[in-house]
Amino acid sequence: MFSRHLAPGVPCPSSLSPEEADAACAILLRCVERLFDDAATKLNLKSLMGFMSELSFCSHKQLLTILPRRAGPGAMRSTSIKKRGQTG
Repeated sequence: MFSRHLAPGVPCPSSLSPEEADAACAILLRCVERLFDDAATKLNLKSLMGFMSELSFCSHKQLLTILPRRAGPGAMRSTSIKKRGQTG
């Protein structure tokens, strides 16, 4: 069962109408496109790759923290995610 919170202390709306969901997706899509367009035009390739890597890492970590964990063999745990170069 999904948590009714986006993050600790941030409640999730109980439901959105299809029109509200479409509008929210359109706004988020424009923001993401602007962010990536800006990063791609202002950063050199090495910095852009670092940005993408960090964004991917943080997104993955956040999803594992927010979404319910499913126990079982092979289930990923948020504690198993470490940045490159971290030990322990």
